[in-house]
Amino acid sequence: MSFIADVRVFLVENVHHETMNSIKEAIAFNQYGEGRGWGEITELAARIGRIQEFVTKRIQLLRLPQNIQSEK
Repeated sequence: MSFIADVRVFLVENVHHETMNSIKEAIAFNQYGEGRGWGEITELAARIGRIQEFVTKRIQLLRLPQNIQSEK
């Protein structure tokens, strides 16, 4: 399985089971976008049952200062 396929499976399983926090989701979404191409964010959103805006806003969380990202 390719890296992108691995990421896709990981995301779908974990988002549906709600086992990832927002920052971990953001990191995974960002890795998917970097590896697959940002045009594929719509496809990712559809695969995980979310709208594109949800995925995009999650990725934007990575712009927050590191100390805020690490808070629980």
